[in-house]
Amino acid sequence: MGVAASSPDAPRTVACPYCAEPIAEQALVCRHCGRDLFFFAPLRRELEALSRRVAELESALSASRSAAVTPVAAPVAAPVAAPEAAEPAIPPTPTQPQRPGIGSVLLFLVLPVLCLVAMHAVTIVLLDLNELYLRVASVILPLGLGMLFVALFRVRLPYQLLMAVAIAVLSVLGMAAVIAYADDVPLMPRGAREWREILYYVTSIAFSHITGIFTGLLVFHRRNRGIDRLSHRLASALTDGSPAPGKAQRLRQYTERIRDFITLVTPIVTAIVSVVTGVVTLLKK
Repeated sequence: MGVAASSPDAPRTVACPYCAEPIAEQALVCRHCGRDLFFFAPLRRELEALSRRVAELESALSASRSAAVTPVAAPVAAPVAAPEAAEPAIPPTPTQPQRPGIGSVLLFLVLPVLCLVAMHAVTIVLLDLNELYLRVASVILPLGLGMLFVALFRVRLPYQLLMAVAIAVLSVLGMAAVIAYADDVPLMPRGAREWREILYYVTSIAFSHITGIFTGLLVFHRRNRGIDRLSHRLASALTDGSPAPGKAQRLRQYTERIRDFITLVTPIVTAIVSVVTGVVTLLKK
């Protein structure tokens, strides 16, 4: 990623490593090709700092050699540059979301459960409103909290999916407990029809939270190792048997395209599943 020449007052520009178009030095996403530059920006700054450091040490070495061959008749202080001179300040690199603590995980696990159970108690038990309002809220709330969790924290995708299922199961159990207490009915469903409705509702809430997770990865340009590994394996299968010249470049291109496709299509599919299992099935009653 080379640095483009510019006037001292103008903002520095660099060349995008993907499309070679000029972009701002602090840019994290290329405005021409839309690629993520999060990992290239700090690497470029470190290389520039190392280049300046090498230049300083070479100047100091040249000055020391010049002083060594100078006659000792008139002792003159040799202008030796201090090797330990402070390096130019390097702009801080943007930090990725940190791993959440136990408290944060419990907060994002308990908060949606309490909110959904409270909305169920208010809309169904207290106000006796149409259940459609609760189902719509059960799609919107987990989706928003899933996006917020991705924006704030960095967690492996399997753990996030497990968390989505836990939120759905605990929420539906809490709603069933409210109904059992208010109407004095058994807690567990009775009959295949009630079990099917419970399964649909759990699926709707879980897939809504999963939609929020993948939407957060797409909106906030987050990289996920699980998606990267899957994309690389699929790309390797597509390029298997290709001639050696250019194979590495095709593998990288296929990996990026597959990753972008998965990140874009997955939230659409999970959103459709969430709406169909949560809202459409309710309308068919």
